[in-house]
Amino acid sequence: MELKVRFILQFVTYLFILPIVWKSLMSLDVSKLFKKNHIYEVRAFYFVVTIALTKLVADFFIDLMYLVYNIMS
Repeated sequence: MELKVRFILQFVTYLFILPIVWKSLMSLDVSKLFKKNHIYEVRAFYFVVTIALTKLVADFFIDLMYLVYNIMS
């Protein structure tokens, strides 16, 4: 697969998965794990976990797409 197509596919996949992961994490109440009124720590936690899970989930789907592409070609 051409490098530009691969980059665009990865970028679009990350942008598609990011809001899904963000919304799913917002349904969890992790503020109970932190001290009261430590809002910035909770936000930082959400940010870091969102980025990590987005990378993990998106890479899974990208690898799956490339695997299917290689099998079909």
